[in-house]
Amino acid sequence: MIKVIYILVFSIFFVFNTSIFVVAGDYKLPDTGIQRCYDNTKEIPCPNPGQAFYGQDAQYAGPQPSYLDNGDGTVTDLNTGLMWEQEDGGSVYCSHALAHCDGLSLANQSDWRIPTRSELLSMVDYGYHSSNVASIDETYFPGCRLDKYWSSSIVTYDPGDRWYVDFSTGKTGKINCFDSIYYRASVRC
Repeated sequence: MIKVIYILVFSIFFVFNTSIFVVAGDYKLPDTGIQRCYDNTKEIPCPNPGQAFYGQDAQYAGPQPSYLDNGDGTVTDLNTGLMWEQEDGGSVYCSHALAHCDGLSLANQSDWRIPTRSELLSMVDYGYHSSNVASIDETYFPGCRLDKYWSSSIVTYDPGDRWYVDFSTGKTGKINCFDSIYYRASVRC
């Protein structure tokens, strides 16, 4: 009986000290850039506390997007700590995007990968959007297309599909990984 209790205590200690309490680091989600408030049908002046529709995204200021051009074909996001390949590499099938990152050596780094949907969304500036300007800081990503970019995030209910982020609108969606051509982004952390 004592042996079982020791095993149980050790197992609980091991689980709580390894897999549940993982430190995520200093990751600051950038502000969305949204500056307008809305009711159910139209834009409105941003409401005060206690008024209907108070508490919208435009009423909260988060860390502003902040990037550093490393001068070597990469850009570092100073909020998330992620390093991005500055050029997108053109439109490719999902498998080609994955293969590109597996073989990429850039800025003396070789641990490149396709970003997750959340990582791509962290670069979207929803206040920067217009019909002919990408919803991303084009100062640091001058080749960004008004189009969809692959993510590494698999759609759990349809494993043949991947999530994408559309930098013309900042929206996300899913598409079949095997017969669709989208743009590629590379990231490392």
